[in-house]
Amino acid sequence: MFDSKEHLESSILEFKVVEDTKEQKALNQIKEKRYYEKYIGKYQEIYLVGIEFSKKERNVVNFEWERT
Repeated sequence: MFDSKEHLESSILEFKVVEDTKEQKALNQIKEKRYYEKYIGKYQEIYLVGIEFSKKERNVVNFEWERT
């Protein structure tokens, strides 16, 4: 048997629309507003994912992630 808590993972996603090029705002917002804090202790690993879409290009211009 294993403790199921050892294998729990969670992801927090933030999507941002930017004017043209990457601004690195999505991942920064997750960290600045500490969206992940309420999951600490409940999950072994928490993935923070920031994705930015260009309004001009209508496509993904930035994708960043971190593991806490």
